[in-house]
Amino acid sequence: MTQADVVPAPIIVMGLGNYLYGDEGIGIHVVERLNNEGGLPAAVEIVDGATLGLNLLAVVERAEKLLIIDCVQAGQPPGSIIWLENDAIPRYFAQKLSIHQLGFSEVLALAAWRESLPGEMVLLGLQPAELKWGIELSPAGTLALPKLVAACQRQVQQWLNHPTG
Repeated sequence: MTQADVVPAPIIVMGLGNYLYGDEGIGIHVVERLNNEGGLPAAVEIVDGATLGLNLLAVVERAEKLLIIDCVQAGQPPGSIIWLENDAIPRYFAQKLSIHQLGFSEVLALAAWRESLPGEMVLLGLQPAELKWGIELSPAGTLALPKLVAACQRQVQQWLNHPTG
């Protein structure tokens, strides 16, 4: 199968993070809730990206519109929701010791280099309050969870109502 054989997914919602590390797992908590409670049309693909790194490149490259949910260190008060669009979403190749250290920013950089970024991207992030071992979100993360789910639903609905951007 070549890249030309891959059928693009109009909208992909991707949760990122380490579910075992407190607020770092916010993206996984959001996609779990979206999968369990619905609220998105069946045509929208929901992806649990966890910490898959470079394995997510193919998913990114077939999205027309990509909504990313992740923990984001933005210097805001804990529990704040961070909203970034398109070029404001960091993508870079930082110095790494091995390819196994590739993060999602590098996946976006590689997709940009390959000229295969989605036409539109939004990152919904949570400023973490606690990053510690455990599957529970912090109180601030728990309060932000339904807000992030609702923000995801609104963004997808906006894209569906205005498909050309």
